Amino acid sequence: MTERLWIKNYPEGVPEEIAPSNETITSLFEKVTQKYPDRIALTCHDHDVSFQQVNYYAQKLASFLQNEWLLKKGDHVAVMLPNLLQFPVTIFALLKLGCVFVNINPLYTASEVKQILQDSQAKAIIALDVFAHHIEQVQPELPDLKHMMTTKLADLYPFPKKQIIHFVATYIKGMKPKYNKAKFDHFHNALTYQKPFDNASVHIQPEDMACLQYSSGTTGTPKGTILLHKNIVANVQQVWAWIGVEIALDQQVVIGALPLYHIFALTANLFTFYLTGSRQVLIPNPRDIKSLVKTLIKTPFTIFNSINTLYAALLHNDTFRQSHFPHFKHTLSGGMSTTKRVADDWKAVTGVEVKEAYGLSEMSPAVTINKFSDGPFNGTVGYPLPSTLVSIRDKDGNELPINTNGEIWVTGPQKSPGFWHLPEINTEHFTEDGWLKTGDIGFLDEKGRLTISGRTKNMLIVSGFNVFPKEVENVLLQMPQVKDAAIVGTPSHSTGEKPVAFIVLEKDQSLTEKEVIDFCHTQLAHYKTPKTIFFLDELPKSPVGKVLKQDLKKKYLTQEAETA
Repeated sequence: MTERLWIKNYPEGVPEEIAPSNETITSLFEKVTQKYPDRIALTCHDHDVSFQQVNYYAQKLASFLQNEWLLKKGDHVAVMLPNLLQFPVTIFALLKLGCVFVNINPLYTASEVKQILQDSQAKAIIALDVFAHHIEQVQPELPDLKHMMTTKLADLYPFPKKQIIHFVATYIKGMKPKYNKAKFDHFHNALTYQKPFDNASVHIQPEDMACLQYSSGTTGTPKGTILLHKNIVANVQQVWAWIGVEIALDQQVVIGALPLYHIFALTANLFTFYLTGSRQVLIPNPRDIKSLVKTLIKTPFTIFNSINTLYAALLHNDTFRQSHFPHFKHTLSGGMSTTKRVADDWKAVTGVEVKEAYGLSEMSPAVTINKFSDGPFNGTVGYPLPSTLVSIRDKDGNELPINTNGEIWVTGPQKSPGFWHLPEINTEHFTEDGWLKTGDIGFLDEKGRLTISGRTKNMLIVSGFNVFPKEVENVLLQMPQVKDAAIVGTPSHSTGEKPVAFIVLEKDQSLTEKEVIDFCHTQLAHYKTPKTIFFLDELPKSPVGKVLKQDLKKKYLTQEAETA
Protein backbone atom coordinates (compact mmCIF):
# COMPACT_ATOMS: atom_id res chain seq x y z
CA MET A 1 0.00 0.00 0.00
CA THR A 2 0.91 3.68 -0.18
CA GLU A 3 3.65 4.95 2.10
CA ARG A 4 2.41 5.73 5.59
CA LEU A 5 2.72 9.50 5.19
CA TRP A 6 1.37 10.16 8.66
CA ILE A 7 4.32 8.60 10.50
CA LYS A 8 6.74 11.45 9.78
CA ASN A 9 4.17 13.92 11.12
CA TYR A 10 3.58 12.10 14.43
CA PRO A 11 4.14 14.12 17.62
CA GLU A 12 7.60 13.58 19.05
CA GLY A 13 7.67 10.50 21.25
CA VAL A 14 4.65 8.75 19.72
CA PRO A 15 5.62 5.26 18.47
CA GLU A 16 4.69 3.90 15.06
CA GLU A 17 3.36 0.73 16.66
CA ILE A 18 2.06 -0.31 20.05
CA ALA A 19 3.47 -3.51 21.51
CA PRO A 20 1.17 -6.57 21.58
CA SER A 21 -0.45 -6.90 25.01
CA ASN A 22 -1.79 -9.73 27.14
CA GLU A 23 -3.88 -7.34 29.20
CA THR A 24 -7.67 -7.45 29.44
CA ILE A 25 -9.98 -4.64 30.52
CA THR A 26 -10.40 -6.56 33.77
CA SER A 27 -6.68 -6.87 34.46
CA LEU A 28 -6.21 -3.15 33.81
CA PHE A 29 -9.12 -2.42 36.17
CA GLU A 30 -7.52 -4.52 38.91
CA LYS A 31 -4.15 -2.80 38.44
CA VAL A 32 -5.51 0.74 38.69
CA THR A 33 -7.52 -0.25 41.77
CA GLN A 34 -4.38 -1.54 43.47
CA LYS A 35 -2.31 1.48 42.41
CA TYR A 36 -4.75 4.23 43.44
CA PRO A 37 -7.19 2.68 45.96
CA ASP A 38 -8.02 5.92 47.80
CA ARG A 39 -7.97 8.31 44.84
CA ILE A 40 -11.31 9.69 43.60
CA ALA A 41 -12.37 7.72 40.55
CA LEU A 42 -15.87 8.99 39.87
CA THR A 43 -18.01 11.96 40.82
CA CYS A 44 -21.74 12.28 40.18
CA HIS A 45 -24.17 14.78 41.70
CA ASP A 46 -21.24 16.04 43.84
CA HIS A 47 -20.72 12.59 45.39
CA ASP A 48 -17.23 11.09 45.10
CA VAL A 49 -16.28 7.41 45.06
CA SER A 50 -12.74 6.05 45.12
CA PHE A 51 -11.25 3.35 42.93
CA GLN A 52 -11.42 1.00 45.89
CA GLN A 53 -15.13 1.75 46.43
CA VAL A 54 -15.93 1.16 42.76
CA ASN A 55 -14.18 -2.20 42.99
CA TYR A 56 -16.09 -3.02 46.20
CA TYR A 57 -19.46 -2.28 44.58
CA ALA A 58 -18.51 -4.16 41.42
CA GLN A 59 -17.40 -7.16 43.50
CA LYS A 60 -20.70 -7.18 45.41
CA LEU A 61 -22.75 -7.00 42.23
CA ALA A 62 -20.63 -9.65 40.51
CA SER A 63 -21.14 -11.98 43.48
CA PHE A 64 -24.92 -11.54 43.36
CA LEU A 65 -25.02 -12.18 39.61
CA GLN A 66 -22.76 -15.21 39.96
CA ASN A 67 -24.57 -16.84 42.88
CA GLU A 68 -28.19 -15.78 42.41
CA TRP A 69 -28.52 -15.40 38.65
CA LEU A 70 -25.90 -18.10 37.98
CA LEU A 71 -24.30 -15.99 35.27
CA LYS A 72 -21.08 -17.33 33.82
CA LYS A 73 -18.36 -16.39 31.39
CA GLY A 74 -19.71 -15.64 27.93
CA ASP A 75 -23.27 -14.80 28.98
CA HIS A 76 -24.75 -11.68 27.41
CA VAL A 77 -26.14 -9.06 29.78
CA ALA A 78 -27.83 -5.84 28.65
CA VAL A 79 -27.13 -2.53 30.40
CA MET A 80 -29.69 0.27 30.04
CA LEU A 81 -28.33 3.13 32.12
CA PRO A 82 -27.50 6.84 31.75
CA ASN A 83 -24.26 8.31 33.11
CA LEU A 84 -24.70 7.34 36.76
CA LEU A 85 -22.18 5.77 39.14
CA GLN A 86 -24.03 2.51 38.54
CA PHE A 87 -22.92 2.41 34.91
CA PRO A 88 -19.18 1.78 35.44
CA VAL A 89 -19.90 -0.35 38.51
CA THR A 90 -22.16 -2.58 36.41
CA ILE A 91 -19.77 -2.75 33.45
CA PHE A 92 -16.80 -3.71 35.63
CA ALA A 93 -18.90 -6.26 37.55
CA LEU A 94 -19.91 -7.95 34.30
CA LEU A 95 -16.32 -7.93 33.04
CA LYS A 96 -15.18 -9.56 36.30
CA LEU A 97 -17.61 -12.39 35.53
CA GLY A 98 -16.37 -12.69 31.97
CA CYS A 99 -19.83 -11.67 30.74
CA VAL A 100 -20.47 -9.70 27.56
CA PHE A 101 -22.14 -6.35 28.20
CA VAL A 102 -24.72 -5.14 25.69
CA ASN A 103 -25.29 -1.39 25.78
CA ILE A 104 -28.84 -0.14 25.20
CA ASN A 105 -29.74 3.52 24.88
CA PRO A 106 -32.09 4.27 27.83
CA LEU A 107 -34.17 6.52 25.56
CA TYR A 108 -35.15 3.61 23.33
CA THR A 109 -38.78 2.60 23.06
CA ALA A 110 -40.03 -0.87 24.02
CA SER A 111 -39.88 -1.92 20.36
CA GLU A 112 -36.23 -0.88 20.01
CA VAL A 113 -35.28 -2.51 23.33
CA LYS A 114 -36.94 -5.75 22.24
CA GLN A 115 -34.96 -5.82 18.97
CA ILE A 116 -31.60 -5.60 20.73
CA LEU A 117 -32.48 -8.04 23.52
CA GLN A 118 -33.78 -10.49 20.94
CA ASP A 119 -30.81 -10.23 18.61
CA SER A 120 -28.16 -10.32 21.35
CA GLN A 121 -29.84 -13.26 23.13
CA ALA A 122 -29.25 -11.43 26.40
CA LYS A 123 -29.91 -13.56 29.47
CA ALA A 124 -30.32 -10.57 31.76
CA ILE A 125 -30.71 -6.81 31.86
CA ILE A 126 -29.85 -4.10 34.41
CA ALA A 127 -31.71 -0.82 33.93
CA LEU A 128 -32.71 2.43 35.59
CA ASP A 129 -36.14 1.93 37.15
CA VAL A 130 -37.85 4.71 35.19
CA PHE A 131 -37.23 2.73 31.98
CA ALA A 132 -38.23 -0.68 33.37
CA HIS A 133 -41.78 -0.55 31.97
CA HIS A 134 -40.34 -0.94 28.45
CA ILE A 135 -38.54 -4.11 29.49
CA GLU A 136 -41.57 -5.47 31.35
CA GLN A 137 -43.69 -4.90 28.25
CA VAL A 138 -41.51 -7.03 25.94
CA GLN A 139 -40.16 -9.62 28.40
CA PRO A 140 -42.87 -12.23 27.63
CA GLU A 141 -41.68 -12.27 24.01
CA LEU A 142 -38.02 -12.88 24.96
CA PRO A 143 -37.40 -16.49 25.97
CA ASP A 144 -33.65 -15.87 26.51
CA LEU A 145 -34.25 -13.06 29.03
CA LYS A 146 -34.26 -14.84 32.41
CA HIS A 147 -33.31 -12.06 34.82
CA MET A 148 -34.11 -8.37 35.22
CA MET A 149 -32.75 -5.81 37.69
CA THR A 150 -33.51 -2.16 38.32
CA THR A 151 -31.53 0.54 40.04
CA LYS A 152 -32.81 3.82 41.45
CA LEU A 153 -31.17 7.11 40.55
CA ALA A 154 -29.65 7.52 44.05
CA ASP A 155 -28.76 3.91 44.93
CA LEU A 156 -25.08 4.70 45.47
CA TYR A 157 -25.51 7.93 47.39
CA PRO A 158 -25.35 8.27 51.19
CA PHE A 159 -27.98 9.76 53.50
CA PRO A 160 -29.29 12.46 53.18
CA LYS A 161 -28.26 12.97 49.52
CA LYS A 162 -30.07 9.77 48.56
CA GLN A 163 -33.36 10.98 50.03
CA ILE A 164 -33.03 14.49 48.57
CA ILE A 165 -32.25 13.29 45.03
CA HIS A 166 -35.01 10.68 45.20
CA PHE A 167 -37.53 13.35 46.28
CA VAL A 168 -36.49 15.80 43.56
CA ALA A 169 -36.50 13.15 40.83
CA THR A 170 -39.84 11.64 41.86
CA TYR A 171 -41.94 14.58 42.99
CA ILE A 172 -40.44 17.61 41.26
CA LYS A 173 -39.21 16.18 37.94
CA GLY A 174 -41.94 13.53 37.80
CA MET A 175 -39.62 10.56 37.23
CA LYS A 176 -42.01 8.00 38.70
CA PRO A 177 -41.30 4.36 37.77
CA LYS A 178 -44.27 2.48 36.28
CA TYR A 179 -43.53 -1.23 36.51
CA ASN A 180 -44.21 -4.31 38.62
CA LYS A 181 -41.33 -4.36 41.10
CA ALA A 182 -42.00 -8.01 41.97
CA LYS A 183 -40.72 -9.05 38.53
CA PHE A 184 -37.31 -7.44 39.06
CA ASP A 185 -34.35 -7.85 41.37
CA HIS A 186 -32.97 -4.64 42.85
CA PHE A 187 -29.51 -3.15 42.67
CA HIS A 188 -29.47 -1.93 46.27
CA ASN A 189 -30.01 -5.50 47.51
CA ALA A 190 -26.97 -6.69 45.56
CA LEU A 191 -24.80 -4.12 47.34
CA THR A 192 -25.34 -5.90 50.66
CA TYR A 193 -24.98 -9.42 49.27
CA GLN A 194 -22.90 -11.58 51.63
CA LYS A 195 -21.68 -14.54 49.57
CA PRO A 196 -18.12 -14.03 48.29
CA PHE A 197 -17.34 -13.63 44.61
CA ASP A 198 -15.47 -16.66 43.24
CA ASN A 199 -12.86 -14.80 41.24
CA ALA A 200 -10.62 -17.87 40.86
CA SER A 201 -13.25 -19.66 38.76
CA VAL A 202 -13.22 -16.97 36.05
CA HIS A 203 -10.33 -16.95 33.58
CA ILE A 204 -10.51 -14.04 31.15
CA GLN A 205 -8.33 -13.95 28.04
CA PRO A 206 -7.61 -11.11 25.59
CA GLU A 207 -9.48 -13.05 22.87
CA ASP A 208 -12.69 -13.19 24.94
CA MET A 209 -15.65 -11.06 23.91
CA ALA A 210 -16.19 -8.04 26.15
CA CYS A 211 -18.98 -6.13 24.46
CA LEU A 212 -21.72 -6.20 21.85
CA GLN A 213 -22.10 -2.60 20.70
CA TYR A 214 -25.32 -2.06 18.77
CA SER A 215 -26.29 0.37 16.08
CA SER A 216 -29.14 0.24 13.60
CA GLY A 217 -28.49 -1.57 10.36
CA THR A 218 -29.15 -0.51 6.77
CA THR A 219 -31.98 -3.08 6.74
CA GLY A 220 -33.73 -1.23 9.56
CA THR A 221 -32.75 -3.78 12.20
CA PRO A 222 -29.96 -3.39 14.77
CA LYS A 223 -26.58 -5.01 14.30
CA GLY A 224 -24.18 -5.83 17.11
CA THR A 225 -20.47 -5.15 16.71
CA ILE A 226 -18.37 -7.77 18.49
CA LEU A 227 -15.59 -6.18 20.52
CA LEU A 228 -13.02 -8.39 22.22
CA HIS A 229 -11.02 -7.44 25.29
CA LYS A 230 -7.92 -7.17 23.10
CA ASN A 231 -9.68 -4.79 20.67
CA ILE A 232 -10.68 -2.30 23.36
CA VAL A 233 -7.36 -2.64 25.23
CA ALA A 234 -5.44 -2.01 22.00
CA ASN A 235 -7.50 1.10 21.27
CA VAL A 236 -6.98 2.42 24.79
CA GLN A 237 -3.24 1.82 24.54
CA GLN A 238 -3.12 3.52 21.13
CA VAL A 239 -4.77 6.62 22.58
CA TRP A 240 -2.47 6.48 25.62
CA ALA A 241 0.53 6.42 23.27
CA TRP A 242 -0.82 9.42 21.37
CA ILE A 243 -1.90 11.73 24.20
CA GLY A 244 0.55 10.51 26.82
CA VAL A 245 3.33 12.62 25.29
CA GLU A 246 1.24 15.75 25.92
CA ILE A 247 -0.52 15.13 29.24
CA ALA A 248 -0.09 13.18 32.48
CA LEU A 249 -2.60 10.38 31.93
CA ASP A 250 -3.25 9.80 35.63
CA GLN A 251 -3.73 13.45 36.61
CA GLN A 252 -6.76 14.47 34.59
CA VAL A 253 -10.26 15.53 35.60
CA VAL A 254 -12.59 14.49 32.78
CA ILE A 255 -16.14 15.71 32.24
CA GLY A 256 -18.29 12.72 31.24
CA ALA A 257 -21.21 14.45 29.53
CA LEU A 258 -21.43 12.16 26.50
CA PRO A 259 -23.49 9.00 27.09
CA LEU A 260 -21.35 6.04 28.13
CA TYR A 261 -23.59 3.62 26.23
CA HIS A 262 -22.19 5.23 23.07
CA ILE A 263 -18.87 3.75 21.92
CA PHE A 264 -17.12 7.15 21.70
CA ALA A 265 -17.61 8.00 25.38
CA LEU A 266 -17.25 4.39 26.50
CA THR A 267 -13.67 4.18 25.21
CA ALA A 268 -12.53 7.81 24.93
CA ASN A 269 -13.79 8.75 28.40
CA LEU A 270 -14.46 5.77 30.65
CA PHE A 271 -11.81 3.23 29.68
CA THR A 272 -9.10 5.61 28.48
CA PHE A 273 -9.03 7.72 31.64
CA TYR A 274 -10.45 5.47 34.36
CA LEU A 275 -7.84 2.79 33.65
CA THR A 276 -5.01 5.30 34.13
CA GLY A 277 -6.24 6.65 37.48
CA SER A 278 -7.82 9.93 36.39
CA ARG A 279 -11.06 11.26 37.87
CA GLN A 280 -14.28 11.38 35.87
CA VAL A 281 -17.24 13.63 36.59
CA LEU A 282 -20.39 11.96 35.26
CA ILE A 283 -23.23 14.05 33.86
CA PRO A 284 -26.50 12.06 33.89
CA ASN A 285 -28.44 14.53 31.73
CA PRO A 286 -26.28 16.72 29.46
CA ARG A 287 -29.42 18.19 27.90
CA ASP A 288 -29.92 20.09 31.16
CA ILE A 289 -27.48 22.77 30.03
CA LYS A 290 -28.05 24.97 33.07
CA SER A 291 -27.01 22.19 35.47
CA LEU A 292 -24.12 21.17 33.23
CA VAL A 293 -22.75 24.72 33.25
CA LYS A 294 -22.98 24.82 37.05
CA THR A 295 -20.94 21.62 37.22
CA LEU A 296 -18.35 22.96 34.79
CA ILE A 297 -17.95 26.16 36.81
CA LYS A 298 -17.30 24.40 40.13
CA THR A 299 -15.15 21.56 38.73
CA PRO A 300 -11.40 22.00 38.03
CA PHE A 301 -11.75 19.90 34.89
CA THR A 302 -8.94 19.51 32.39
CA ILE A 303 -10.62 17.51 29.61
CA PHE A 304 -14.07 17.85 28.09
CA ASN A 305 -14.75 15.58 25.12
CA SER A 306 -17.88 16.53 23.23
CA ILE A 307 -19.80 16.62 19.97
CA ASN A 308 -20.91 19.53 17.81
CA THR A 309 -24.45 19.50 19.23
CA LEU A 310 -23.28 19.93 22.82
CA TYR A 311 -20.64 22.53 21.96
CA ALA A 312 -23.33 24.58 20.23
CA ALA A 313 -25.79 24.24 23.13
CA LEU A 314 -23.19 25.44 25.64
CA LEU A 315 -22.18 28.34 23.43
CA HIS A 316 -25.79 29.53 23.44
CA ASN A 317 -25.74 29.73 27.24
CA ASP A 318 -24.85 33.21 28.53
CA THR A 319 -23.48 31.93 31.84
CA PHE A 320 -21.12 29.57 30.04
CA ARG A 321 -19.89 32.30 27.71
CA GLN A 322 -19.16 34.58 30.66
CA SER A 323 -17.34 31.94 32.73
CA HIS A 324 -13.68 31.05 32.96
CA PHE A 325 -12.26 27.54 33.16
CA PRO A 326 -8.62 27.95 34.20
CA HIS A 327 -7.74 24.23 34.26
CA PHE A 328 -9.40 23.32 30.95
CA LYS A 329 -6.76 22.25 28.40
CA HIS A 330 -8.11 19.75 25.84
CA THR A 331 -11.32 18.88 24.03
CA LEU A 332 -11.77 16.07 21.54
CA SER A 333 -14.71 15.98 19.16
CA GLY A 334 -16.13 12.80 17.65
CA GLY A 335 -19.36 11.08 16.74
CA MET A 336 -20.32 13.73 14.17
CA SER A 337 -18.59 16.51 12.22
CA THR A 338 -17.77 19.70 14.06
CA THR A 339 -18.57 22.85 12.10
CA LYS A 340 -15.87 25.48 11.73
CA ARG A 341 -18.22 28.15 13.07
CA VAL A 342 -18.75 26.19 16.30
CA ALA A 343 -15.05 25.33 16.63
CA ASP A 344 -14.00 28.96 16.14
CA ASP A 345 -16.58 30.21 18.64
CA TRP A 346 -15.54 27.56 21.18
CA LYS A 347 -11.91 28.68 20.90
CA ALA A 348 -12.93 32.34 21.29
CA VAL A 349 -14.98 31.62 24.43
CA THR A 350 -12.82 28.99 26.17
CA GLY A 351 -9.37 29.46 24.67
CA VAL A 352 -9.23 25.73 23.84
CA GLU A 353 -8.95 24.36 20.30
CA VAL A 354 -11.42 21.66 19.26
CA LYS A 355 -9.52 18.63 17.95
CA GLU A 356 -11.49 16.25 15.77
CA ALA A 357 -11.08 12.49 15.68
CA TYR A 358 -12.63 9.72 13.60
CA GLY A 359 -13.84 6.32 14.61
CA LEU A 360 -16.58 3.76 14.37
CA SER A 361 -17.89 0.94 16.52
CA GLU A 362 -16.09 -1.67 14.46
CA MET A 363 -12.76 -0.05 15.45
CA SER A 364 -13.44 0.22 19.21
CA PRO A 365 -13.79 3.11 17.97
CA ALA A 366 -10.72 5.35 17.42
CA VAL A 367 -9.00 5.35 14.01
CA THR A 368 -7.53 8.83 13.59
CA ILE A 369 -6.91 11.84 15.82
CA ASN A 370 -5.47 15.31 15.44
CA LYS A 371 -2.40 16.54 17.29
CA PHE A 372 -3.05 18.84 20.23
CA SER A 373 -0.24 21.03 18.91
CA ASP A 374 -1.50 21.23 15.31
CA GLY A 375 -2.71 24.81 15.52
CA PRO A 376 -6.15 26.12 14.57
CA PHE A 377 -9.13 23.92 13.66
CA ASN A 378 -8.27 22.40 10.30
CA GLY A 379 -11.35 20.40 9.28
CA THR A 380 -9.47 17.10 9.13
CA VAL A 381 -9.98 14.21 11.55
CA GLY A 382 -6.24 13.80 11.98
CA TYR A 383 -3.62 11.09 11.68
CA PRO A 384 -4.02 7.30 11.96
CA LEU A 385 -3.18 6.08 15.46
CA PRO A 386 -0.13 3.84 16.08
CA SER A 387 -0.55 0.34 14.58
CA THR A 388 -3.45 1.65 12.48
CA LEU A 389 -3.57 1.67 8.69
CA VAL A 390 -5.88 3.79 6.55
CA SER A 391 -6.27 3.30 2.82
CA ILE A 392 -8.47 5.10 0.29
CA ARG A 393 -9.99 2.77 -2.32
CA ASP A 394 -12.12 3.03 -5.44
CA LYS A 395 -15.25 0.93 -5.97
CA ASP A 396 -13.12 -1.98 -7.21
CA GLY A 397 -10.84 -1.92 -4.17
CA ASN A 398 -7.89 -0.26 -5.90
CA GLU A 399 -5.86 2.17 -3.81
CA LEU A 400 -6.19 5.84 -4.72
CA PRO A 401 -3.51 8.57 -4.53
CA ILE A 402 -3.44 11.36 -1.94
CA ASN A 403 -6.08 14.12 -2.11
CA THR A 404 -8.42 11.79 -4.00
CA ASN A 405 -11.80 10.85 -2.57
CA GLY A 406 -12.68 7.20 -2.18
CA GLU A 407 -13.99 4.70 0.34
CA ILE A 408 -12.05 4.63 3.61
CA TRP A 409 -10.60 1.20 4.47
CA VAL A 410 -9.01 0.71 7.88
CA THR A 411 -7.31 -1.97 9.92
CA GLY A 412 -5.45 -2.39 13.19
CA PRO A 413 -5.48 -4.42 16.42
CA GLN A 414 -8.58 -2.49 17.55
CA LYS A 415 -10.63 -3.89 14.64
CA SER A 416 -13.68 -5.96 15.51
CA PRO A 417 -13.80 -9.57 14.26
CA GLY A 418 -17.26 -8.81 12.84
CA PHE A 419 -20.95 -8.41 13.51
CA TRP A 420 -22.95 -10.76 15.71
CA HIS A 421 -24.65 -13.50 13.65
CA LEU A 422 -24.47 -11.58 10.35
CA PRO A 423 -22.20 -13.62 8.04
CA GLU A 424 -23.36 -11.95 4.80
CA ILE A 425 -22.82 -8.43 6.13
CA ASN A 426 -19.44 -9.51 7.55
CA THR A 427 -18.39 -10.69 4.10
CA GLU A 428 -19.49 -7.36 2.66
CA HIS A 429 -17.58 -5.21 5.17
CA PHE A 430 -14.59 -7.28 6.34
CA THR A 431 -12.06 -8.40 3.73
CA GLU A 432 -10.16 -11.69 3.82
CA ASP A 433 -6.84 -9.81 4.04
CA GLY A 434 -7.89 -7.99 7.23
CA TRP A 435 -9.41 -4.67 6.16
CA LEU A 436 -12.67 -3.06 7.25
CA LYS A 437 -14.55 -1.25 4.50
CA THR A 438 -16.10 1.62 6.43
CA GLY A 439 -18.60 2.87 3.89
CA ASP A 440 -17.33 6.40 4.55
CA ILE A 441 -15.85 8.57 1.81
CA GLY A 442 -12.71 10.64 2.36
CA PHE A 443 -9.13 11.35 1.36
CA LEU A 444 -5.65 11.50 2.83
CA ASP A 445 -3.63 14.69 2.35
CA GLU A 446 0.13 15.02 1.91
CA LYS A 447 0.63 14.97 5.69
CA GLY A 448 -1.30 11.74 6.05
CA ARG A 449 -4.30 13.42 7.65
CA LEU A 450 -7.76 12.09 6.88
CA THR A 451 -10.68 14.25 5.78
CA ILE A 452 -14.23 12.87 5.76
CA SER A 453 -16.19 13.89 2.67
CA GLY A 454 -19.37 11.85 2.93
CA ARG A 455 -20.78 8.36 3.26
CA THR A 456 -21.56 5.56 0.86
CA LYS A 457 -23.98 4.19 3.41
CA ASN A 458 -27.48 5.56 3.36
CA MET A 459 -27.10 6.84 6.90
CA LEU A 460 -27.59 10.04 8.86
CA ILE A 461 -25.70 11.16 11.94
CA VAL A 462 -28.01 13.02 14.31
CA SER A 463 -26.33 14.44 17.44
CA GLY A 464 -23.61 11.82 17.08
CA PHE A 465 -26.00 8.88 16.72
CA ASN A 466 -26.45 6.76 13.61
CA VAL A 467 -29.90 6.92 12.04
CA PHE A 468 -30.63 4.64 9.10
CA PRO A 469 -33.52 5.82 6.90
CA LYS A 470 -34.79 2.29 6.34
CA GLU A 471 -35.51 1.84 10.05
CA VAL A 472 -37.60 5.03 10.19
CA GLU A 473 -39.32 4.21 6.90
CA ASN A 474 -40.32 0.80 8.26
CA VAL A 475 -41.97 2.51 11.23
CA LEU A 476 -43.86 4.98 9.03
CA LEU A 477 -45.15 2.11 6.91
CA GLN A 478 -46.69 0.55 10.01
CA MET A 479 -49.30 3.32 9.90
CA PRO A 480 -52.30 2.03 7.92
CA GLN A 481 -52.82 5.42 6.27
CA VAL A 482 -49.29 5.42 4.78
CA LYS A 483 -48.81 3.96 1.31
CA ASP A 484 -45.19 4.92 0.73
CA ALA A 485 -42.47 6.73 2.67
CA ALA A 486 -38.92 7.97 2.33
CA ILE A 487 -36.51 9.49 4.83
CA VAL A 488 -33.92 12.02 3.65
CA GLY A 489 -31.33 13.83 5.72
CA THR A 490 -30.84 17.56 5.70
CA PRO A 491 -28.16 19.63 7.47
CA SER A 492 -29.04 21.02 10.88
CA HIS A 493 -27.12 23.63 12.86
CA SER A 494 -28.20 22.04 16.14
CA THR A 495 -27.86 18.29 15.46
CA GLY A 496 -25.56 18.02 12.45
CA GLU A 497 -28.25 16.33 10.39
CA LYS A 498 -31.94 15.72 10.86
CA PRO A 499 -34.35 13.24 9.24
CA VAL A 500 -37.13 14.60 7.02
CA ALA A 501 -40.07 12.38 6.04
CA PHE A 502 -41.78 12.26 2.65
CA ILE A 503 -45.09 10.41 2.85
CA VAL A 504 -47.63 9.22 0.27
CA LEU A 505 -51.03 8.42 1.77
CA GLU A 506 -53.45 5.69 0.81
CA LYS A 507 -56.46 6.83 -1.18
CA ASP A 508 -59.01 8.77 0.85
CA GLN A 509 -56.78 8.73 3.96
CA SER A 510 -55.55 11.70 5.93
CA LEU A 511 -52.83 12.35 8.50
CA THR A 512 -51.44 15.42 10.18
CA GLU A 513 -47.78 16.13 10.81
CA LYS A 514 -48.43 15.86 14.55
CA GLU A 515 -50.06 12.43 14.21
CA VAL A 516 -47.04 11.11 12.31
CA ILE A 517 -44.57 12.51 14.84
CA ASP A 518 -46.59 11.21 17.79
CA PHE A 519 -46.69 7.71 16.29
CA CYS A 520 -42.96 7.73 15.61
CA HIS A 521 -42.33 8.71 19.23
CA THR A 522 -43.95 5.44 20.33
CA GLN A 523 -41.59 3.40 18.14
CA LEU A 524 -38.36 5.36 17.88
CA ALA A 525 -35.91 7.31 20.00
CA HIS A 526 -36.45 11.06 19.80
CA TYR A 527 -33.40 11.72 17.62
CA LYS A 528 -34.63 9.25 14.97
CA THR A 529 -38.08 10.84 14.75
CA PRO A 530 -38.59 13.18 11.78
CA LYS A 531 -39.81 16.60 12.86
CA THR A 532 -40.53 17.82 9.32
CA ILE A 533 -43.09 15.98 7.17
CA PHE A 534 -43.90 16.46 3.49
CA PHE A 535 -47.09 14.87 2.14
CA LEU A 536 -46.76 14.06 -1.59
CA ASP A 537 -48.96 12.48 -4.22
CA GLU A 538 -46.10 10.16 -5.20
CA LEU A 539 -42.37 9.65 -4.63
CA PRO A 540 -39.96 10.09 -7.56
CA LYS A 541 -38.57 6.68 -8.50
CA SER A 542 -36.14 5.13 -10.96
CA PRO A 543 -37.32 2.60 -13.58
CA VAL A 544 -36.50 -0.21 -11.13
CA GLY A 545 -38.50 1.37 -8.33
CA LYS A 546 -35.72 2.99 -6.30
CA VAL A 547 -36.74 6.23 -4.61
CA LEU A 548 -34.76 9.12 -6.07
CA LYS A 549 -33.83 10.79 -2.80
CA GLN A 550 -31.50 13.28 -4.44
CA ASP A 551 -34.49 14.58 -6.40
CA LEU A 552 -36.40 15.04 -3.15
CA LYS A 553 -33.45 16.91 -1.65
CA LYS A 554 -33.11 19.24 -4.62
CA LYS A 555 -36.81 20.00 -4.89
CA TYR A 556 -37.83 20.28 -1.24
CA LEU A 557 -34.84 20.63 1.04
CA THR A 558 -32.70 23.49 -0.31
CA GLN A 559 -34.56 26.09 1.73
CA GLU A 560 -35.01 23.62 4.61
CA ALA A 561 -31.23 23.16 4.87
CA GLU A 562 -30.67 26.91 5.00
CA THR A 563 -33.05 27.38 7.94
CA ALA A 564 -32.45 24.10 9.82
